[in-house]
Formats: sequence, C-alpha cells, structure tokens
Amino acid sequence: MCNGQPQNALGNGVREGSIGALRVQIDIAANKRQIGITQEPSGYRAFRVVGVGEFFVVNIFPVGKKQQKCKFPRIVETLEILEANTMNALHISNISKKYSGKTVLNALQCSVDAGSCFWLVGRNGAGKSTLINILADLIAPDSGTVTFGGLSYATDELAIKRNLGVLPDKNPAIPQLTGWEYLQFVGLLHELPPDECKRRAESLLAYFFDETEDTHKRIGTYSHGMTKKIGLCAALLHRPQYLILDEPFAGLDPVSSAKLVQFLQSYLSPERAIFLSSHDLGYAQKIMTHIGILENGTLQFVGSAEDFASSKHTLEESILQILQPKESNIHELNWLLQ
Repeated sequence: MCNGQPQNALGNGVREGSIGALRVQIDIAANKRQIGITQEPSGYRAFRVVGVGEFFVVNIFPVGKKQQKCKFPRIVETLEILEANTMNALHISNISKKYSGKTVLNALQCSVDAGSCFWLVGRNGAGKSTLINILADLIAPDSGTVTFGGLSYATDELAIKRNLGVLPDKNPAIPQLTGWEYLQFVGLLHELPPDECKRRAESLLAYFFDETEDTHKRIGTYSHGMTKKIGLCAALLHRPQYLILDEPFAGLDPVSSAKLVQFLQSYLSPERAIFLSSHDLGYAQKIMTHIGILENGTLQFVGSAEDFASSKHTLEESILQILQPKESNIHELNWLLQ
C-alpha cells in the first residue's frame, strides 16, 4: 500500500506516489484530467480515481491480485471524479496486412478509450474481420502494434487474454460438446472456480437462451443463431474488460438481438471497452459511441458518434457518402424483374 501522502510534488496539480514497484503519477489540474502511470513490472493498470473527502483515491488493479488503493491529497475541489479511460484504452498503431501481395489493411491507427463502444463499418471484404483477428491475436499483422491498457501481445499475452472476450466471425465452439459443457471447458481455460463458473454459466444461458434445455444439446445440432449465442456466453464468462465482437447480431432473431443490445448498453462502463463490427445499422447505432469507416485498407473516418452525425443525412446516407458505392443500372436486370 502507498502512504497517505504523496512521495513527490511534481508541480502545480501534479502528485506522484507508489505501490511497491508501481509508480503512479496523477495530474489533477481541472483542464487536463489525466493520469500517468509507469509500470514496473508489467501487469498493472490504473483503474479509477475518485474524489473521497480530502483525498483522491487511485484504485490500482494488479493482474491476478487484489485491488489496492493509493491516496493523494485533493487540491482541486471542483473535480470530483477522474477516470483513467485513456490508460485502459485499446490502441491500434500502424497496423498493416497483405494477402497474396494485396494490401488489406494499410497503416491503420486509432484508439478506443475505456467507456467507449467503437463500431467498425465497411464493405464485405474490406478487412474488418482481418483487423478483429489481429486484435484477438488469431493472426499476426505484417507491421504495427496493438496494445490493451499499455500491454502488448509480445510481452503480456496472458495478461491481455485474461481481460479479453472475443466473438470471432468463425465461432470456435466445439461441436461435440453441449453448450453447458463448452462453457465449463472455457471456465477451466480461465481458471474460474467450479462453483463460480457454474453460477456465471447458468445466468448467461438463462438470459440469452429462451429454452435452457437447448444448452444440454450438442453444439453441432445448434442453429446458426444458437451457435452465436453460446459463443457470446463463452466470450463473456470471465467478465472481460475488453470485448471484441465480429457480427454479433448475424443470425439472431429480433428478440435475441434486442436482448444483446440491452446487455451491451449495460455492460459498457468506465472500465470497459467494446470493439464491434456489424452490418446491422439499426442495432449497432444503439450501442456505439464512436465509429470508424474502413475503405480501401484505410480508416476514412474515425471519430465520435456526435462528430459523425449530420442533421441533413441519415446514418446510412452518411456512411454511403464515405463509401461511395458504384452506380448500378437496375434496368440490366429487366429480364428478371419483368
């Protein structure tokens, strides 16, 4: 634990303290609202800073250990809550990928802060699933880096995957297992205590499945929508901080889609981030806080939903303005339409 007083004062509004080898520097000037953190060793992340009485309390979460706290004297009375959203951000830095000499992703760069839902939009074959597979460490980029809260796959693979939930386009669910058995298997991978795994699995299945007896049937007999649901349950079982979803609404009926929207709206919090790829504009726009338009291997637009919104155009019209689809002559199909 750190002392109640900071070890160093680094200038107006800046204080520094420590928890063991972890150094925490906080700038609480009202116009900056930033946290700096130096990780020695890796495996720590700033969790949240909250104004409590005369102190700012920095909650620190060392991976695999109990949460710890560090107090700093409050020096800005008007700033009550300061969240380390940028420290917990997902950063995509100059990611590039080619297949058979064709550039699919070209120096992509963006950040998804904690508390945000980033919606990736693009044509079929634009590279959305390729990017998601890179984020999930299923394939390697040709160049560039991905970091989660400052951690990279090169040095902190296990720490990242403990806090990462992924629903890929190709669901990895094992068809020979029942839905229930598969979730117990996933729980073992995440080293969840058996009783806790059972409790979480029961609640997830009860929420996402209309008929819980279906969860005791083999996944190989599931419909596309049911397979998607069991994949969602598996991605959520260990309560990840980062959630990456590739076409989560594809195959879901309207009731299940509405449930998923409601869940994701509730799941998003100041400590969590969602990266979502979906062609379902109606559902995605109810969740997303930020949007990225992927076209010709690059992000043609990256920004907040407010920045993208236009009073003159619908969301679909605004997206099509950027994607600029080629004009097609419907009269060429008169042989079929008549």
